[in-house]
Amino acid sequence: TFVANTIGAFVGRNFSREKVKRGEIGLKRKLRYYMPLDEEEDLVVVLKSSDGVKFKYIIGNGIHFFFGKLSNGYYKVAISVYANEREGVTRCIVHSKGHYYDYDRDRPETVFFRLFDYLRGFFSHFETHRGLRIDLSRAKLSPFWIEQKIRYVETKELNIVRLIRNLGLKYPNHRSPPKSIRIEEHPSQPGTFYLCGAIIVHPFWEDMEVYLKSYRKKGYKTPALELEDHPAIEVKIHFKEQRDLLRDKEFQEFVREDCEKARCFLNEVALMGLDLERDLLPLHEGDDLPYGKLYEKHKELVKVLNYVAANPPVRKEEVVRRFEGEIKKKKVVQYLNILLQIGLIKKEGFKVKEKRGTIAFYTANIPSYSSEIAMLLKMHNADDVDDVDVKKEISEGKRLLMEITSSELTLDVLEEIIKREAVTVPLLQRALKAGREKIRYVLDKLASTGILMRYKGEKREIYYRFASEDMKTKVLRVFQAIGYKAKELFDPMLTTRFLEELKSASDMLKRLIMGLFRKYGELMPLKLEVVLRGLQSHKFPFDKVKELLGKKIMEEVRKKGYISFRECLEVARGKMPDISGEKVEEVMKEVQASFNIISDVKLCRTITEKAGLCLIAYERDEEGMFCIPQRLAWLKPEVRGFT
Repeated sequence: TFVANTIGAFVGRNFSREKVKRGEIGLKRKLRYYMPLDEEEDLVVVLKSSDGVKFKYIIGNGIHFFFGKLSNGYYKVAISVYANEREGVTRCIVHSKGHYYDYDRDRPETVFFRLFDYLRGFFSHFETHRGLRIDLSRAKLSPFWIEQKIRYVETKELNIVRLIRNLGLKYPNHRSPPKSIRIEEHPSQPGTFYLCGAIIVHPFWEDMEVYLKSYRKKGYKTPALELEDHPAIEVKIHFKEQRDLLRDKEFQEFVREDCEKARCFLNEVALMGLDLERDLLPLHEGDDLPYGKLYEKHKELVKVLNYVAANPPVRKEEVVRRFEGEIKKKKVVQYLNILLQIGLIKKEGFKVKEKRGTIAFYTANIPSYSSEIAMLLKMHNADDVDDVDVKKEISEGKRLLMEITSSELTLDVLEEIIKREAVTVPLLQRALKAGREKIRYVLDKLASTGILMRYKGEKREIYYRFASEDMKTKVLRVFQAIGYKAKELFDPMLTTRFLEELKSASDMLKRLIMGLFRKYGELMPLKLEVVLRGLQSHKFPFDKVKELLGKKIMEEVRKKGYISFRECLEVARGKMPDISGEKVEEVMKEVQASFNIISDVKLCRTITEKAGLCLIAYERDEEGMFCIPQRLAWLKPEVRGFT
């Protein structure tokens, strides 16, 4: 194992091998962590050569190395080395960042193997007392945790913070509830956050614990002056088992699955909280934007999915209107149908009135999507506010902060008003044990700046309270930013508690609130009612045929490798006798498009000599071309292959 005084002296002072007396040179005797070494000791290693090798080290309860110096002064890896006498092994705890290594971006777990390859260089600079090199063939590699992250524009930060908070409330970590959600707002820059994190236990992924956070670097500037001033979303997972990743094939599969689950969850957060086309940024200077293969191949399809996932239930007309002039109406409808076939969105019904029947809404069908959360985010969406108003709100926040934090007595006075709603000078005098004139001066100053208002009570006493509920909310936000934890919910729109209260409200109050929501869009009152009452699983006549036909096509393709148009028409007319051939062919096209997105085998619609129009599963050959399988050559299709 590494012995602190020996290695520290040898690395730091560049002694020659002949002058090193093991266990005696280095730190002063009173600071040594080990007694002088036995000559028979062969587990102690020393630095073999310092030529061209740059180490930085810190002596602590072990020895901590920083290896692989970069041009910016940072190091690629931090390595802490400890002796575990009970187990009889040397344990090296390594921290590093993935962008230093060339690994498969579609398989994040491969970064562990690239990191281990890099560490071989580090260990090659050490040898034992007897001149033996460290035998890395016996080493075990055990991943502790992995972080995956994306960077996004700061204008969407408040939206992401609200989303993380709501997800933390929806999927709480019951093992440590006080630590489940943590929000740290910048005290002098309201609306920007050092950190917003939530420990989420997600039932869809077998109760996997995920630490989800949005954070900024230390000393960030806002508005952002450089790329790394913008916030990043990060998901972090810990691996429960400490097994050998190098040799344990089963554990390799577990790690791969956990990394994939974490990445799926990060994708969901991005879909629900960001506009992928406008809001994503490179993680570091010179990096590509973090788009996956699906976005690169089917950009318009992902944009439609992004819109549905970022909104409360939407009508088909809304989606078409959103992409007017950008994507043709026929294409938008086709993409909605493909997403339905894949299972990433779902179509449900809402019964408005008996005579009007049921209307259709589309919602995202991803595990973390919630129409309630989407509704709340929509009502707070920063895109609905003009830039001038945003700047005015931030300026108002700064002014309030200066007024509130001008003295400790001011903070105490406002804290009492938050607790009691309204106060008098004698009441504050008793509660705060401060002088009458000082309290009166603070109250009058806050009243003159518009934070408080004065009024006379029943006994002609002068009372002070917040000038408005809006002002109270702003003050509470400032209090939260400087560490004050309000007992009441300072912003009812931020959580689903608002919707829970609304469900139990009277019909008259509901009608009034529905009217207010028209400013968010003509359909918002209806959508709010949809969220409150819930959507019902409702199959429209043609949807039932499409579902039946889709299942039949997939079943036949898997069983025999193809299906003919005649078979499809027969199945469809068994459910809907008057359905046209054009409609059946339209469904075949949708199934073909959706199947080709999710499968390595590709469906091709082609005329065959033996069975007419067919959907055939083409397989990739050694040259990467999709060709007709030999067992289906008897069909004699017009299309023999494609790239």
